[in-house]
Amino acid sequence: YITDIRAAREKLRGPKDESPILMAAHGPKMLAAAGAVADGANTYLMPPEHTADARSIVGPDTLLTVTLPCCLSIDPGAARAVARKALSMYLPLPAYQRAWTRWGLGDDMVGGGTDRLIDSAVAWGDAAAIRRRMGEHLDAGADQIAVIPYNPVPRAGVPWDLLEAVAN
Repeated sequence: YITDIRAAREKLRGPKDESPILMAAHGPKMLAAAGAVADGANTYLMPPEHTADARSIVGPDTLLTVTLPCCLSIDPGAARAVARKALSMYLPLPAYQRAWTRWGLGDDMVGGGTDRLIDSAVAWGDAAAIRRRMGEHLDAGADQIAVIPYNPVPRAGVPWDLLEAVAN
């Protein structure tokens, strides 16, 4: 598939698309494939320890992006409720179950996900807490963080305060 994408790019007229080709990956085989054939890997809903492991698998020269859901709320109940709702579609998926089990979270997928699972996958708290979690992923080897903003206020729209808080 990656080879086909690269070949199709070559056939395009006009300016060449130089954007990197990333593979979504969190298991070791997909991460190894991303390191071998893609420009990078994109991980999602994984703890910082996974980022360190991912970096060791993809190698030092492969782009590693961590997609990190974030919720600017110091209310643990509100932040975790929003996160549980968003993560509910991933809990039954075997690929995520395998990955979370590999990271010691296999028993945490019950009841919509334990606080421990939610806290490992989603950065929440005040701006400093969210920036610390982002820093953990960067220190573990991520090249960049893609933030998914979760709003603790239902139907309130884009949480611009979160995006402004982590923009630096």
